[in-house]
Order: sequence, then C-alpha cells, then structure tokens
Amino acid sequence: MVLNIVKNGTDSSSILECVRKTFNSSKVNIKTDYEISVDIEVVSEGGVAQFGRTKRTGILF
Repeated sequence: MVLNIVKNGTDSSSILECVRKTFNSSKVNIKTDYEISVDIEVVSEGGVAQFGRTKRTGILF
C-alpha cells in the first residue's frame, strides 16, 4: 500500500522511520518525495501490508 503523508515541517527520512517502526515486519520505502508530502510504500512479505495499522501511524504525526 502507499501512504501519502503531509510533511508539515518534518523531513521525509523522519517520517520514513516512524512508518518503519509501525510496520516493523514490512518493507518500507519512500516512493515519491514531494514538496509538501511524501508517498511511503509499505509491502509485507506476503504482499500488501495490513491496512489496520494506518490508524496507529496517524497518531505518530
């Protein structure tokens, strides 16, 4: 899945690390880095990561 996260003054690498902590058993990479947001791609070993954890990611920002 791809998460589009508004940076809100946070650098992309910090956002990436927070998403990695949330989806700790998945591959997490920056897909596209825009000026005001960043697309983070999350892929689990079995395919697309579970969507249920996105609520937890939202709390971190």
